[in-house]
Amino acid sequence: MTEALIDLFRHNQWANEQIVEYCRKQPDELLDKSVAGTFGTPRATLMHLLATEEWYLFRLTGKKYDDLLEEDAVFPGFDDLRRRATRSGDTITKAAHTTAYGPTYRTMPDEEGKVYEVNVPLVLVTVINHATEHRTHIVTTLSALGAEPVELDGWRWGLATGAMTEVS
Repeated sequence: MTEALIDLFRHNQWANEQIVEYCRKQPDELLDKSVAGTFGTPRATLMHLLATEEWYLFRLTGKKYDDLLEEDAVFPGFDDLRRRATRSGDTITKAAHTTAYGPTYRTMPDEEGKVYEVNVPLVLVTVINHATEHRTHIVTTLSALGAEPVELDGWRWGLATGAMTEVS
């Protein structure tokens, strides 16, 4: 993959780390409420996002973390979630570097036990789409409940990483 495409995964990692830090700053009463049209509470959505990302890594690499996050587990704390966001982001970016586009298939079971042949680049597409969708759910919920929203778009990532600089 080209470096330009790899930047999608670098942004994804940065945005996941940022959403963890954004949630860390919110009061528990907001993290445990939900609003219509979103996945669930921000805390549950954050757990789902990061647990699912670890499963995507298993689907990409065939290797599971020894401490795989279960989304219905007791909330492990923000330090642990930040560590997981960084770890899975690093691993996904490395996997994206080595994934050739084209008919590279893996056999993957779903949650109901159905088995599919999946083109590996589809998993990478799903990583980006899934994380973006759920980060949006978290920000939507918290801002609807009165929290100041956070900006996690590519422009903010560009400013944060030096990929974009203000010149006037």
